[in-house]
Amino acid sequence: MPDTGPPLQQGPLHLGLTVPGQAEFLGVVRLAVAGLCHRLDVPLDRAEDLKMAVDEACSHCIQTLPSLQRIAIRFEMAPDCLCVRVLPQPAEGPFLSSDQPPPLGLVLMEALVDAVERLENPVGLRLTMNLPWAP
Repeated sequence: MPDTGPPLQQGPLHLGLTVPGQAEFLGVVRLAVAGLCHRLDVPLDRAEDLKMAVDEACSHCIQTLPSLQRIAIRFEMAPDCLCVRVLPQPAEGPFLSSDQPPPLGLVLMEALVDAVERLENPVGLRLTMNLPWAP
């Protein structure tokens, strides 16, 4: 297995990616998540879970916002966890009604990662995965 490089710095490290709000670009997002997981030495099964959860979060944005222009993905890497924020841009309605049951993709995301929370924006999501070497 190739060397993943020197250890990360002590504090949180931030990385961002912005892609057009179209399903055709989700492969780029999945590739970025896979590369980052490899760099962080995340076990393969956990990396696959995170890739699928981020893919579902981006798909949720695309399906919910018909006028979506871009999706910003923000990664925050700390020694014990990896947080991924999926932020639609611009974040303007119409949104799905809160009276509707949660979409299946959201239920899937909650099963794949350790925490899923909706951000102030009704479509933005924060996915958190505790890393295997967490204390």
